[in-house]
Amino acid sequence: MRLTRKITTTILAASIAGAGVTMVAAPANAATGSCGAGYRYLKGTNHIPIKHGKKVGGYADLYYNAGNGKNCAIVRAKGSGTSHITVLLARYDKKNSAPEKTVTDGFKQNYRSYAGPVRIWAKGRCITVVGSLRKGSTYYQGEAKKVHCG
Repeated sequence: MRLTRKITTTILAASIAGAGVTMVAAPANAATGSCGAGYRYLKGTNHIPIKHGKKVGGYADLYYNAGNGKNCAIVRAKGSGTSHITVLLARYDKKNSAPEKTVTDGFKQNYRSYAGPVRIWAKGRCITVVGSLRKGSTYYQGEAKKVHCG
């Protein structure tokens, strides 16, 4: 099994144990890397570093649309020489105890500047966002569990 697939499998297993996964193709607005109209950037802890040790290779950014109750995530690379960028967004169940639905982007593609946007309805629920990327032969990953609850 290739190293890329091993890391992707590890991230998925650790983040969404028991949750259903939906693969999402990059939409037309992927060229701009935006979530679209009505989404506002969630500042603070929702700018998640994608790291290898102390080195930051990019960030996962989280957005929210109060009108439709959807969260949106995009993973963007920092600098050049990046490949295999992925993003995963999981919604927790009503008790916020376990992921129940997951959307992803980048697992079957080789994105080089960003992955996403991925969107999931999660009004009144917690979400987890996971991102990963590769620079040369080094893999970077980051996550924020149970964020933007409510």
